[in-house]
Amino acid sequence: MSENFRHPSPIAGAVQVIPLGGLGEIGKNTWCLRVGDDIVVFDCGFAFPNDDMPGIDYVLPDYAYLESHADLVRGIFISHGHEDHIGGLPFLLERLPVPVYATPLTLSLIEGKLSEHGLLGRVQLCRVEAGAHVRAGHLDVQLIRVAHSIPDAVAIAVDTPLGVVLYSGDFKFDPTPIDGQRTDYHALTSLGERGCFLLMSDSTNATRPGFTASEAAVGPALDRVFAQTSGRLIITTFASNIHRVQQVFDAAKRYGRRVALLGRSMVNVSERARALGYLTWQHEQFVALDALDSVPPEELVVLTTGSQGEPMAGLSRLATGEQKGLQIQHGDTVLISAIPIPGNEKAVARVINQLYERGAQVVYDSPRLGTHVSGHASEEELKLMLAFTRPRHFVPIHGELRHLTRHAELAMASGVSPQGVYILRNGDVLELREDAGCVVAQVPVGPVLVDGRLRFTRGQSQLRERQRLAHDGVVATLITVDAELVLRDGPDILTRGFIPPDDVGMRLLDEAKRRIVEVVDEAHARKNYDLSRLERQVVEATSRFFYETTGQRPAQMVFIKRID
Repeated sequence: MSENFRHPSPIAGAVQVIPLGGLGEIGKNTWCLRVGDDIVVFDCGFAFPNDDMPGIDYVLPDYAYLESHADLVRGIFISHGHEDHIGGLPFLLERLPVPVYATPLTLSLIEGKLSEHGLLGRVQLCRVEAGAHVRAGHLDVQLIRVAHSIPDAVAIAVDTPLGVVLYSGDFKFDPTPIDGQRTDYHALTSLGERGCFLLMSDSTNATRPGFTASEAAVGPALDRVFAQTSGRLIITTFASNIHRVQQVFDAAKRYGRRVALLGRSMVNVSERARALGYLTWQHEQFVALDALDSVPPEELVVLTTGSQGEPMAGLSRLATGEQKGLQIQHGDTVLISAIPIPGNEKAVARVINQLYERGAQVVYDSPRLGTHVSGHASEEELKLMLAFTRPRHFVPIHGELRHLTRHAELAMASGVSPQGVYILRNGDVLELREDAGCVVAQVPVGPVLVDGRLRFTRGQSQLRERQRLAHDGVVATLITVDAELVLRDGPDILTRGFIPPDDVGMRLLDEAKRRIVEVVDEAHARKNYDLSRLERQVVEATSRFFYETTGQRPAQMVFIKRID
């Protein structure tokens, strides 16, 4: 992250667009727009690790480009409060304390995140309402309200000498949003009339035909589940989906149930949203976790985190019986009001099976049952965005390559010139002029792996070591020799996650020890007293032996002690 990377400014009259993360992957949404000597950042997210990243907590983009241009960064503008758009802020702001601009709920969620990292009060947080304009260096930045699965979402429009650059954030055109806050169609069409130079648009559902259903459609589906459930009802959804949480409280009121919140993020987000008026419930509707025994099962709803099978989330703890004060029992119904994010399917399936083992009835086919709708625009809405803004240039964002490619096709079918459509990779420096553009450079983008307080820049070597440990285990060899490499003690071999401690395993280790003794004796005979070389020879000999006999290559550590 400290690598110095300085890239020349764009040529006169051009703008540069640089994705640091968010293309071809889930999460890490971070984009830079450079106009002359002014840089603004759109969003600052992280990604959660996949199964091939043992021990890793978060995956960040590399911020080397921003650090090397710190004097030009005028601010970070956040589109909404989802983790893949705000999760990276603490890690960037500790190195680059620039102003952050966000709408009220988004800013409240950011405050909670910065407080956890000890950064609250050390950076400038600026509350901006949808529709407002902000001056960032020589640039005018406007926030435009859009509908999404979390309140207070905005698109971000930047006036440049070439025209308006519009970053859509995550959006859909919901005609009946729960909070009544529709996408600002007038502002979008006004941008098109003024001249939208570049549209950067959400591609998540670009392969899904038609329109995305309204969040209001979930209400009747929830009613059916409530009506058919006679016992305790446990519902899991994204904590940030305030509209879904509100609908659960509304349904609970209609069916005479009280609601308990389980999971730190569910409690924190709900409390912050309620304090700002985005979430409402009557005091008597709420029940604390330590008072659940006082509520009959047929009068209780537990709203919890864990819809993605996260190991430490509330639903996973219920599935494994590790949740203090609350256990799954026969007669419980669990509703998963979400769909698995790509990569989480196995984790979600594991939790569902564990819930069944404990006697619960699980309702999980949310798309078919209507208990979940997406927060992202489908094909017809993406076409509408293109029609409203009429961009000269187009960059699909936020999606895997298949989504980006399909969105690019939609743009060309909507009238954008093929020469003005760009499918980028993370790190590409796209330089746009009046009627042309091309990728002129690449900047470092990571990944940067975070494990607790440790950070591995582009940590492929550390990741490979962890993958090897997870796959093949580790072997530690301890040897004591004298000054002439005569063996005085050992070799002792300790293994973890490699071979079982049975007779076959013991015979294998005995043969490995015999081969180590041969290596040490040969080094003594040759009067080669270099310990570093001896360590390498021991590793080579045992690695070859273990692979020949087991087909595995465990990570190896050799400790040689020399005595007088």
